[in-house]
Amino acid sequence: MTELMERKAFVTRWRKMLKLQAKLDERIVQGNGITYKDLLEGNRYVSAILDELGELNHELKGDWCW
Repeated sequence: MTELMERKAFVTRWRKMLKLQAKLDERIVQGNGITYKDLLEGNRYVSAILDELGELNHELKGDWCW
């Protein structure tokens, strides 16, 4: 597979992930009776981002973290 093909495949997967995330975000907002503005006020959004970064870090540790 060429580098260009790999890049296109990556972009395609990234766009799909973003679309799925947008659907999930909408479901969370509607399911909890909140607005996007509510998420941006206070520390909710920051806490959510930090939580996601923690999950990503945990997932990427692989074999190097014992």
